[in-house]
Amino acid sequence: MMTLATCFTAFRLAIRAWKRRFWLTEDIVVCLAWACFIAMTIGYICVTDTLYRVSDVGNNQKPPYPGFEEDVVFILKIFFPNTLLLWTTLWLVKFALLLQCRRLIDRRPYYITIWWIIVAVTSIFYVGCIVSQFTSCRSLHAWFSYGQCWTERDIRASVVSLFYAFAVDIVTDLMIMLFPLQVLWNLRLNRVRKLSIMAIFGVGIVCIVTSTIRVANIHSRTQASQPAPSWLMLWAVIEAAIGKHSATATEWMQADRVRLQLW
Repeated sequence: MMTLATCFTAFRLAIRAWKRRFWLTEDIVVCLAWACFIAMTIGYICVTDTLYRVSDVGNNQKPPYPGFEEDVVFILKIFFPNTLLLWTTLWLVKFALLLQCRRLIDRRPYYITIWWIIVAVTSIFYVGCIVSQFTSCRSLHAWFSYGQCWTERDIRASVVSLFYAFAVDIVTDLMIMLFPLQVLWNLRLNRVRKLSIMAIFGVGIVCIVTSTIRVANIHSRTQASQPAPSWLMLWAVIEAAIGKHSATATEWMQADRVRLQLW
């Protein structure tokens, strides 16, 4: 996943250089998303062996071993910032797409106002994801203490956090996808070009499908309990990777459109 993310990001920057429009604002945002994704993936790699040792004990496949509690705390210390990195990666991709969309509405005050509203709502939802992560356990001390985050309140809060983040992720993706459609409808472009630009922003459908599968899979395997760390880790990497690649796919489509025009 890290290799693919790096290749996709490099491909995006190569297209920008080829078009002589290097380092636009959205390119910097995409690079930040790539850095967050790489940091998150490295964190999960570092904790994988420990996670499976702890899981064997939790599944009664092996007895508790010396240092078991320390391993659990180590996992918690990795998963907490990695969840924040997941939301940051996804939201940076959203902001990159919004910045691309901004160029379509230059000198159109009505659409610019709507664009700012979408940016504000997206930012508020991101803050909500961060807050829900901090409040999914009754205190930070309990977050990083063995066996201190398993009360009924904590289990309920973690499930609420999971579904809140899922809901706002879908809502923001839909807003970012649907907004350009209204703009394009009123632009004086031929049908082929309109459809090609719609397809660029339509890649968000892939993110929506992935997010839905992630939450459904995690919830079905962890009903009446906190989401399982192993499944959180797996789907976090998958969803972040697909979201990151979607941002690059927009450049890929634009490059393909330019090539077709040249032909």
